Amino acid sequence: MFAAAVLLCLAFTGSVAQAQVDSGVIRLGSSNASAETGEAVQIQEPRRGFDRDSFEGRLESLWFQRKALLADGRTDDANAQLERIRAFCFEEGVTRLEYLSGALISEAHRYLAEGNQAQVYTALQYAEAFDAGRPQIHLARAAAHWEFSGGLVKTCQELLRAMSSSWSRGLRDLTLAHQVAFVLGLALAGAVIVFSLLMLLRYQVPFRHEVQEWVCGFSSAEWGAAAGWFVLGLPLLSWFGAGWAFVYWIVITFRFMRRSERVVATVLLLASMMALPTYNVTIAMFGTTADPAVRNTVSAAVGEYDPDRIVKLRHLVEEHPDDPVYHFLLAQLYTNGRFLEEAFEEYRLAIELQPGLVPAFINIGNVFYMTGQYREAVVNYTRALEHDPKSFLAHFNMHLAQSEDFRFTDAEETLAQARAIDSRRVAGLLASSGAVGDRSRVQDATMHMASIWESAMGGRRSVRFSSERSASGASLGVPKLINAISVVSLLGIFCCYATLLMSRSKGAARRCIRCGRPFCHHCKSSHDEAKEYCSQCMHLFVLGDGLEPGTKQRKLFEVERYEKRWRRIRALFSVVMPGTGQLLKGKTGLGLILMVVWIAAVIAAQPVALVPVERLLGADLQASVFLRSSSVPVVYGADPLAFVALLALLPIWLVGNLWRRKRWVT
Repeated sequence: MFAAAVLLCLAFTGSVAQAQVDSGVIRLGSSNASAETGEAVQIQEPRRGFDRDSFEGRLESLWFQRKALLADGRTDDANAQLERIRAFCFEEGVTRLEYLSGALISEAHRYLAEGNQAQVYTALQYAEAFDAGRPQIHLARAAAHWEFSGGLVKTCQELLRAMSSSWSRGLRDLTLAHQVAFVLGLALAGAVIVFSLLMLLRYQVPFRHEVQEWVCGFSSAEWGAAAGWFVLGLPLLSWFGAGWAFVYWIVITFRFMRRSERVVATVLLLASMMALPTYNVTIAMFGTTADPAVRNTVSAAVGEYDPDRIVKLRHLVEEHPDDPVYHFLLAQLYTNGRFLEEAFEEYRLAIELQPGLVPAFINIGNVFYMTGQYREAVVNYTRALEHDPKSFLAHFNMHLAQSEDFRFTDAEETLAQARAIDSRRVAGLLASSGAVGDRSRVQDATMHMASIWESAMGGRRSVRFSSERSASGASLGVPKLINAISVVSLLGIFCCYATLLMSRSKGAARRCIRCGRPFCHHCKSSHDEAKEYCSQCMHLFVLGDGLEPGTKQRKLFEVERYEKRWRRIRALFSVVMPGTGQLLKGKTGLGLILMVVWIAAVIAAQPVALVPVERLLGADLQASVFLRSSSVPVVYGADPLAFVALLALLPIWLVGNLWRRKRWVT
């Protein structure tokens, strides 16, 4: 009877355990033992919850004890206290504390001013421990190397690390993309204005000649010359027209331009059409990336465990309880912090909201795997494969779980299926996954970044997978194209080609390429082989039939004076703004590229260069350039775009001015 009772109890216990598996209840904190060998398998022990208030209270206590030690001059004890703080954070699973790192950077800055070399490097060492890879740490260390004769090489290495870190962080949170887009937009706007002025300078003489010839048909030559200048400066006679002068000048000089210049003019007017919509999108991008909700969401997707992120993401979950993305991201952070019970619960809620959420099934399987419950892990990997039979991670992780459960035949079949999907990735994971103790490491699934951005920017309720499109629509609305700048630019393009079509029957007036004198079809008989020369230059340089000695001498002097004047003009423009000399020379493509890159580099390197433009236009452009997120403190500000722009200024200037050398002129 006693043996029967024991067997009955064992059977009841087994049935309860099976019921727990079937109901999805996660059993954490217990070690699995192999039925065949009886040996316990080492598993990852989960942690139970995280008391943020208790953590911060303890951290503040340790920090202020350190400050008291510093005030008493007990520097060694204060440094030992820093080590205790670091050990406490490590014990709690906290690997990143931005505010603590910022405080240590501020201390390093103060110690640097005092000349305390040892404390500078100690503060930066622990700042790195609390926020690894922070650009300000590298900049502070570079300043310390320079101040304490650490060597030019070490200083440059730290500067390069700071720039690399700034670029990676800027690309990750899209603040750098916003800055680049805004600077390029301003550079294109500046290029439109400069290009119109250059074309006006180059073709205003033949334009005025045509106006003068037309007016002389019914009035005197004096009125014709005045009419030419009047039509040229017509937009400047009213405050409303002055703002559109650059479009007007492109239109009136369009028929005189070369083919390449017409292409550039069309492209720049099209860029003007998109200027305001691009500006609005850029500002919206900054507003999005600077929004705390967006930054917390994206950082949670790509960042490590951080109690501060946990708290912020919890707030987002409370604000968007029906969005599976936030539950999934919160579960990921919990997993990174080894709070597996909380992670399991958040993954379960995400699946309830989105039953086909394959990454959540895979990661629940990983939670079971990390606690040694391999059969339950296989069950969840199988559920993931029911929704996505081509899921590589589900196959690979199932192979590991089946291997740990001594189901080697099934494990080999599953691994073969994974190899059929991506054999190279299988080989890489098997070679690099290594082991945790004697156990292989499963791979966590991540959510498509498009779903994360949709939830971050709009709180949308659908999840996007790699092969799906969200049914909820685009995350950014189509910018308004109907605005004054776009309409005027479009009208400008229309007027450019209208004037070109209307003047097809007769050629446009030209300026002699040797002496600069304007002429039209009324001034000169047609000679196709000398269409770029005036009558006198044609006889002197093309036909070679000679001129009177006095006329020839005056003509040669006129030619020399014209060429010398334009060489000086091109040199002066090129020195001030590389690329303009090439545009005036006729090298349109190279000139435009150099000019746009130069303007962008100047704006990025020195935004104060926009101050005169702001005063002229009454706009606040410089403030928009400075719209960027930054870490505190800002005593060591790291702007990767400004650094690259400063390095690029000299090469751009050299390339833009080398054209003056004869060997560069073709």
